[in-house]
Amino acid sequence: MPGTSASPRVSRTGSFVLEPIAFERMETETEDR
Repeated sequence: MPGTSASPRVSRTGSFVLEPIAFERMETETEDR
């Protein structure tokens, strides 16, 4: 795992970006159903 310093940075960005997308997707699916 090269770039240990970048690991946490990517993880934080990915979490922040994936969290809202997943939430929006879940909400849309629930509303559609």
